[in-house]
Amino acid sequence: MLNKKKGVFSLGGFPMNDDYDQASEVADERVVHGLLLSLAVDSEEANNRRIERLLLRLQQDASRGTSPSLPGTPLVQGRSNLKWLAVTGVMAASLVLGMSLWRRPPAKQGAEARLLVHGAGVQLFGVGGDLLSFPIPGQTADLISGQTIQTPRTIDSAEIVYEDGTKVELSGDTTVTLARTKHGAKGIYVVSGLIQADVSPQPPDLPLLIRTSTATLEVLGTSLGVDVDDSSTQLEVASGLVSMTRRSDGERIEVAAGQLATVTEASGIPFNSKTFPSLPYAWSVDFEEGLPSGWWAGQRIETETGWAVLAAGDGHGRENNIAVTTQNAWREGQHGLFNLSDDSVLHVRFRQQRVAPLRLMLVTRAYPPGNGRRGVNLYYEDSSWNAHLASKTWHTISVPLSETSYFGKRGNFENGKQKLEGLAAFTVQFTSMNQEIGLTVDRIWVTR
Repeated sequence: MLNKKKGVFSLGGFPMNDDYDQASEVADERVVHGLLLSLAVDSEEANNRRIERLLLRLQQDASRGTSPSLPGTPLVQGRSNLKWLAVTGVMAASLVLGMSLWRRPPAKQGAEARLLVHGAGVQLFGVGGDLLSFPIPGQTADLISGQTIQTPRTIDSAEIVYEDGTKVELSGDTTVTLARTKHGAKGIYVVSGLIQADVSPQPPDLPLLIRTSTATLEVLGTSLGVDVDDSSTQLEVASGLVSMTRRSDGERIEVAAGQLATVTEASGIPFNSKTFPSLPYAWSVDFEEGLPSGWWAGQRIETETGWAVLAAGDGHGRENNIAVTTQNAWREGQHGLFNLSDDSVLHVRFRQQRVAPLRLMLVTRAYPPGNGRRGVNLYYEDSSWNAHLASKTWHTISVPLSETSYFGKRGNFENGKQKLEGLAAFTVQFTSMNQEIGLTVDRIWVTR
């Protein structure tokens, strides 16, 4: 239902396609998207002033026959004045329509829940599958039954919040659609990806229904995680009890706290819940045999000493844009990369072409899930790591993981130490933020 046909896209309800004088060339989607993302959602008066300034600049560029000279967009010479005058109108309409989505008062009547946006690149689609908006971090939007949210491949993306306090966190690369049953029960269809839900107590006859292509989950009040791909659904229960039904044949089991279960498309085969597998405290990755499945960021290159990974950007311009980032092991069905303890030490062997601040981040989860604890992002920064490192020289740093620089998520950070026992890291990132310094890593490993 999502409109991804080649040469066609829509923004703020305004379609742009190949019939409009090759609009895919002269009205690049990234430019219009950039205009919307450049607007902070303040008062209506402030947004009106921003729109007027942007439209004036568009008109000036069109009169010169150039593409938009807005921050973050390339200046392209040699396009016809008439073409750009026309395209200016298209951009203006898209801009105003897109902004109007966020200037309207919240549509409380009929709203199922609220969408809280934590990361860039989240897309919100209407009931008919049309792209409605690219909400920016910090924005919220009312959601109604039938709307779809799609998150980009990022660490922290978005959250759905219901009036009763139920919260559903959407990890990166996740697509979900809201629903409401004919009897009034909440419903979520998980197309793909990973969600974590804290479900407030529901009426016994109206459980929250989480559906996937292979399973239906009935939730009366619990904390759980659901990982979905094209052919399977994996359920993890941190508290409470969840009913899981295999859609292919209707077989049903109960999954209790501290247990997990996996359903596939196969039918007639018994499936059962089981306890969480243990994770190692030691872990290591090098790149001699290639990149692990699902590797997030970094380009594998050959060096004079073997294979390594060169830090790469993700195209979204975030602070951690240029990085070496492991796979999301939870999303890959591995639950985590390694367990943490207060004596864990992480080692990185790397080199650089010039000096810039470096940051190490561990994305963690409570493991095994339970006791009301959630994961936290752990951050480590130390100028001595590379301040005096000679260019293009391999160097190893060893970071005691109990000595966090700060921890938290979504802008809520604390200084000091964080108890590591009971946490597992499922993603590791080593970044020079937005500075390109030729950061290259050939091994990462953890010891105690």
